[in-house]
Amino acid sequence: MKRRLINLALMGLLILGGFLLWRSGHPKEPIHNQRSVSAWLQVIADPKSDVLLRDEAEQAFIALGTNALPVLTNRLFTTETVYSRWRQDGGEKWPAVIRDRLPSTLPAALWRRAAAKQITLLGGEAKGTAPMLSQALADPDRVVRGYCYNLLNRLGAPAEVVVPGLLRALRSPDPAIRVFGAGELGFIGPEAKAGVSALILALDDLDESVRLNAIVALGRIGPAARAAIPRLRELLKNPKVEIQLNAAGTLTRLDLAEAQFSVPVLASLLKHPDESMIEVALRQLSDLGSHAAVAIPQVEALLEHPTTAIRLLAEEALSRMDKSGNSL
Repeated sequence: MKRRLINLALMGLLILGGFLLWRSGHPKEPIHNQRSVSAWLQVIADPKSDVLLRDEAEQAFIALGTNALPVLTNRLFTTETVYSRWRQDGGEKWPAVIRDRLPSTLPAALWRRAAAKQITLLGGEAKGTAPMLSQALADPDRVVRGYCYNLLNRLGAPAEVVVPGLLRALRSPDPAIRVFGAGELGFIGPEAKAGVSALILALDDLDESVRLNAIVALGRIGPAARAAIPRLRELLKNPKVEIQLNAAGTLTRLDLAEAQFSVPVLASLLKHPDESMIEVALRQLSDLGSHAAVAIPQVEALLEHPTTAIRLLAEEALSRMDKSGNSL
């Protein structure tokens, strides 16, 4: 009997907590057609919402416009509460007569997706949300990250706003998010120089895709990433051919004098059994022109290669290499 009373008391607390949680999203919010922003957003977030009601919610957000932004940006960082985790993980074990009387809840990711989508639909009117969108670039949900990054691009957000968010992504425990962070820092290019230190650390990431993206990103940042040169030289000896190729390409982007270290590695890869690797090495040597002159003998040997594409690439590379050019 005592145990039953305790269970009933706990249930009452859960009901009260759920009610207070539900109420917490609604005070002082803009209202449209007797519904708050959070109420309309829940319609958008809930995959089970009626189609007609969803259309009505979309029209409501059009009418609310930028007035909805304070709530939307807050919802952009919704996390799972104790109550929502209980509903999702254990609530289904309770009798239906009790469960059905408890306030419903949605996974936090659905709230964040809905908020990101509605902010995105505001386009240029949401320019003031750029710092919050940048923070959300480290969101564990790929859809949320995509919405935020796309809008930041459309808004033309400066690097000083976007880069901090990508650095947060680069520190994520999720390798997929780290891959995203490193890759997008590379697309920003030289303006992402504030991320050089973090990218150098990422060269030792446990995930190979993160390492590759970090190598490429450093190359795209260019000379401002020269601090990475010592570590990139070490990566020329990495057993992974993809790592070697990308490290070689990045080194010469940072400083052409580094060709003395990268060209011998590229020349050795011209005998690799994988023809796609040979093609990449040939293109890099071709791009270096006379700076890759010491590799001419190895390239000339490929003029007899059985694969037409490789022979053509070898011819092109040789045409750009000057035998009387710089000796490395």
